[in-house]
Amino acid sequence: MTNPKSIKRNTILLLLLLPFYLLASNPNIKNIGFENGFTDWTGKIWAYYFSAKYNNTTKAYDTIFIKTTPTTVALPEATGRIVLMSDSTAYDNCTGYQLKTIPTGYKYSARLGSFKNGSPSGRDQSLEYKLKINPSNELLTIKFAVVLEVGYSNNKPHTESEQPRFIISLRDNDGNLISNLCSAFDENAISLAYDHAQNSFAPNGRPIVWRDWKTVSANLNSYEGQDITINFTTMDCTPGGHFGYAYIVVDAQPLYITTKYCSGNNDAVLTAPDGFSSYVWKCRGNVIGSDYQCKIPNATEGDIYTCVFTTEAGCQDSLSTTIKRIKPVADFKFSTTDCTTSTNTVKFTNSSVADALHPSDASTSLTYQWNFGDGGTSDAADTTYTFSTSGWQKVNLKVTSYPSTCTATKDTLIEVFYPPLIGIKGEASYCPNQTTTLKGYGADHYRWIQQNGTQTGIQDTLAVGAPGGKISLIGYASNEICSTTKYINISEEPAWALSINGNPYFCVGDSTTLVASGDGINYSWSALKTQGASITIHTPGDYDVTATNQRGCILTQSIKVKEIPLPATFFKIEPTIINTKNNRICCSIAQENNIEYTWNMGDNTNEQGGTITHTYTGSGDIGKYNIVLNARNNIYECKDSASQSVIIEPFVPNVFTPNGDSHNDYFMPKYEVEIFDRQGILVYQGTKDSDGWDGTAKGRKADPDTYFYIMHYFNYLKEPKTVKGYVTLIR
Repeated sequence: MTNPKSIKRNTILLLLLLPFYLLASNPNIKNIGFENGFTDWTGKIWAYYFSAKYNNTTKAYDTIFIKTTPTTVALPEATGRIVLMSDSTAYDNCTGYQLKTIPTGYKYSARLGSFKNGSPSGRDQSLEYKLKINPSNELLTIKFAVVLEVGYSNNKPHTESEQPRFIISLRDNDGNLISNLCSAFDENAISLAYDHAQNSFAPNGRPIVWRDWKTVSANLNSYEGQDITINFTTMDCTPGGHFGYAYIVVDAQPLYITTKYCSGNNDAVLTAPDGFSSYVWKCRGNVIGSDYQCKIPNATEGDIYTCVFTTEAGCQDSLSTTIKRIKPVADFKFSTTDCTTSTNTVKFTNSSVADALHPSDASTSLTYQWNFGDGGTSDAADTTYTFSTSGWQKVNLKVTSYPSTCTATKDTLIEVFYPPLIGIKGEASYCPNQTTTLKGYGADHYRWIQQNGTQTGIQDTLAVGAPGGKISLIGYASNEICSTTKYINISEEPAWALSINGNPYFCVGDSTTLVASGDGINYSWSALKTQGASITIHTPGDYDVTATNQRGCILTQSIKVKEIPLPATFFKIEPTIINTKNNRICCSIAQENNIEYTWNMGDNTNEQGGTITHTYTGSGDIGKYNIVLNARNNIYECKDSASQSVIIEPFVPNVFTPNGDSHNDYFMPKYEVEIFDRQGILVYQGTKDSDGWDGTAKGRKADPDTYFYIMHYFNYLKEPKTVKGYVTLIR
């Protein structure tokens, strides 16, 4: 690396000596910072290959490396060896994501070289930019970051000349290397390790050394008027297989101190060139600041301030400035054409002053920022502007005096009367029973003439309804010398459809959904204050929907929604207890109009009607039938249901005849029953497994008589029941 040398220069730059036009427009630095990609930059690539040369001294062949001819390539380079970085949040993966690929405060950087997993030969690449030096760019600032893989083979490092490498060089107009400048840089993977480098590992696991963003600069004041070539070169290791690349940002700026000491301010702000590692401000030998900006409270004209600034490489430079108060004045004139040759183009002639306090001093200069009120701007001193609208325009001129950066502004209203840009806004149709509002634009004031000849006063709007017709608008300039007439035909909006679909009723406990349809694009239901085409209703009442069509016309429709009661379902059953002998029932309900009744009898059969009779044919002695009544309104489909039960109990005969005719020969078989005679003597006791009483007592036929019984069983709910009664034995 070139040893930094201190370059001291104590030149009092009276800012008045620097014409700002050199700063405002310099085609030589239009893309030095990659703002437009690689425009005006030149990229080259080359490589090395192995060769053998016989050594007469050692009587053996030495390996040598031969460089191929550099080739100019289109940028960005196709294989990724020269690319533009534009993601300001990205970090370099070879540094463990510690190195930002774009330094803070910048939008772009160039990456020269690339990471690779190895190749048969080294790859080298360069970037060049030719810069013509003038007072606007004589301070060159370069920021760069370097990533170099440590080259080795057979467990031994390559020599420094073979290691990956990064070089910054400047050459003069004749191609000679400019030496002893702080911008010089030449490091390889070994020397970089001793220059505040950091260590890491590439994704391939190999060791690398890398240098975070560093700033170097070059004072090119002595090369003013010459072309300087800036060159950056990165090299992979010469034997191949180890990479090297760098990130680069370049900037150029004037070599002077900006003094902002504007009329009306007591304080001055001094600004030195940016990008240095340290600053020292002095006045009368005293240190007064250590930033690139220095604020001077209650500044005095004529005081001299000096700034000494130092690069990261240790190079120093110094500048001085003399305080002077600046008062710019913004002013301009304009001219428009007459009504006969009306145009929307206006010529503006600048009459601003860079410094009204020192009018004879030509060292200050102005930049211009025009704002024409319709989005158009200009930075020219004198300009011609074509307005996109007619009428009154607010024009603003802001001037900045350089190098002080003091500003002044002027706002002016001007009138442009241009008939092609004068017209009528508003819908050409009105909704039935409503009006449409028309508005004139582009003129100072207006007069409306309706189809029947009626004229309005001076106004910019007009409400038009039936019968419509041809409407005239006269637009005037403010002095009424200029005018133009525009026309519009107004008609009534044709009829359009709006309907409400859905049931206008719902059953108790239910709801109904209504849907508005037709030519509307927006719908609003007033009752529930809800938007949208559909609405779900749970409460009876009147419901209004308001629809708006594409043209903004409004229609309203109403619908009355009823709540329908559910049909009655209370019914009677007679009898509610049956047995195998008495198994017919009657079900009935008070008949309502338009109500359909369906009975589910609980035995897989159904009945229809308000009154029905039903006979159960099941063989069980004990149980229950659930009867469900379903009632349905035939008109509104409202439904309800109810259920009751019929109980089945054992049949106990009051007479039995045990005469052997196989009919009624046994009393209550399969039941627990006790039979007593008139004297209370137990004559029979049966169980659930017994065949029943056969009319005998103690082995002989019992006398015909009436006997008392007690019977025990479990009902359908498995509850114990006891039945007592009399049975008559007949022979």
